[in-house]
Parts: sequence; C-alpha cells; structure tokens
Amino acid sequence: MIYVMSDLHGCFKQFKRALDLIQFSENDLLYVLGDVIDRGPESIELLNYMMMFDNIIPLIGNHEVMAMSLLPKLCTEITENNYDSTLTEDDMISLEHWMHDGGHTTLEQFQKLERWEMEMILEYLDEFSLIEEVKVNHQTYVLVHAGLLQKVDCIDQLRVEDCVFASTSVTLENKMIVCGHTPTSSEVIEFDNGQIHIDCGCVFGGQLGILCLNTLETFHVK
Repeated sequence: MIYVMSDLHGCFKQFKRALDLIQFSENDLLYVLGDVIDRGPESIELLNYMMMFDNIIPLIGNHEVMAMSLLPKLCTEITENNYDSTLTEDDMISLEHWMHDGGHTTLEQFQKLERWEMEMILEYLDEFSLIEEVKVNHQTYVLVHAGLLQKVDCIDQLRVEDCVFASTSVTLENKMIVCGHTPTSSEVIEFDNGQIHIDCGCVFGGQLGILCLNTLETFHVK
C-alpha cells in the first residue's frame, strides 16, 4: 500500500502510533509531505527514526527550508570572536523568524548532537525531495507540501518557492494534488475540487492524518 501524511512537526509518538495503526510494513511505501520538524517535542528523534526506513520518502516543507538555511552554519561553534563572521545580518533575521515559528525545539536538540550526528541529520534533510508524482489505480497524484502557486506542464519546472510556502487553490487537469501545510478546519483529511488536504493540525491539538492512495481510506491519530 502507498500512504501519505504531512506536518509531523516533531510529534514522534503520534507518528509511531500512526505506523502501528496502518500496520506499516516493508511492503508499503510512505510519503511524508514536509514539516517533519519544529514546534513539537521530538524533531531530531523523529528524523533519526525515519532515516532507518528505505520505504519512507520525505518531502521538503517550509520548516525544512528555514532549518537548512541555518543549521549548516550553526554547526560551527559560535563565540564572541566569530559570531559576526559566521552569521550575517540576514542570517540573524532568518534565525529570529525560525525561532518565532517553532524552530527553537529543533535547534536545541540539534546542538546536543555529536558532530557526526549533526552531519548525518543535515545529509538526510538535504535529500528531501520537492515534489513527487505517483500513479495509483489509473489516477495520478501530485504530492507536495503546500500546493502549487502556478499550473505547469512539467513538475520539473517547479521551484521551492512554488511549492512550500503558501496554500493555493490551483488544480491540475487529470491529476490530484495532495498537500499539507495548512491545517484543515475539521481536523480530518478533506477532499476538495482536485486537491486532498491532509494536515489535520496534530501539533496544535488536532490529529495526524494518514491517507492510503490505493483505497483513499483515511486514518487519524489524536
């Protein structure tokens, strides 16, 4: 079976419960549509766990974009003597924005890692794909974090800024867009005019939604 979920935000316990709920096995495939990290309590533990599975395919979300713009630089120990050469003024603005958006939990956990563990996490994050196209039962699904800002003939034309920062109502002919990013008001997976919205607001007290593409069955973990 092929499953999709999104916006885990460090909710490691709920993620493991979701895998148990769908009886996830080596014969299944799971796409995680971005925002694995930040806000929740166990971002680094979640990344380390996901890393062990060849059949879990992570996509990049806006929180990974923010983290990856800063974490490589923050691997360098910052002191009074080098802080002004390690982080630019723009970096400091980005850091403040990331912290305000829930990045402090990820950064605190990251800084406790050994250097080799940091590098392993960064390598894994760098492998997150931007967009995936999956065909199941004669239906093509376009998997992306936030939706598409524009219609395109080929998904290879899309850039990060087209896919991860803003939810939109853009649809594609003969294709179904599956996205997260903006929690559904009902706290369950919603099907709406060429789009399937699967972020059910887990980290905000909602649910973690799981969609099976083979059957379109939905599962939810409180």
